[in-house]
Amino acid sequence: ILVMEFLDGVFAENLTDVASVTSTTGRVGQAALFTKANANYLTRDSDAVLQLGQTNMTIASWCYLNSKPNDNMAIIGKGRFVNPADGEYLLYWGSATDLFYFDVGNGSVIGSTSAGTFGSPSTATWYLVVGMYDSAGGRLMIQVNNSATDGTVYTSGGQASNQGFNIGRWSDGTGFFDGRIDEAGIWKGRVLSSAERSDLYNSGAGRTYPFSTVGVGSGAEYEYWFYVNSDNFLTF
Repeated sequence: ILVMEFLDGVFAENLTDVASVTSTTGRVGQAALFTKANANYLTRDSDAVLQLGQTNMTIASWCYLNSKPNDNMAIIGKGRFVNPADGEYLLYWGSATDLFYFDVGNGSVIGSTSAGTFGSPSTATWYLVVGMYDSAGGRLMIQVNNSATDGTVYTSGGQASNQGFNIGRWSDGTGFFDGRIDEAGIWKGRVLSSAERSDLYNSGAGRTYPFSTVGVGSGAEYEYWFYVNSDNFLTF
């Protein structure tokens, strides 16, 4: 189940579970368990809600790598960035550098930033990975475990693509994740402050929906949150 919380209400949609994503112990409660060899993932068709376009955005997720394969592993996003026309936004682990990445594309140009300051993650360890795009400031940023924020200049913005929304793979059917994904979220129209990101990290314990301080805003801003409950449904 996909639950989208706007300032004026809560809306629910279904996510499709492909090849039997299971659940296991998460950072908070239960997490979605992805097995790369099984090519399983969670997906839904694109729509206006998940098309982030030119706006500010924050995408965050706890993840836990069971292995480090020889190809990239997608955490959450829309599209793939081999062809600039295909990409919208993506949070992932890059195999060549062994770093977490956040990419945004506008259909012809791709911006990418990596968590080089934090460095390489270990397997069997939880990490909170947060990707941000500041459209007014023209900057892509990424932060891991509430550490120093890495960033790069990017002024080309995003796009509202028709690529499907996926958790645990790229839109072209590659980049399958091997491990756990938990408490993932998207804020459309918002770059979370350092205080909000620290609150999400919660000294490494994480937080689950609903939150007392994160995502409070005004106007057209809204947020999404995901978690896997005991019935193996993904909720955001």
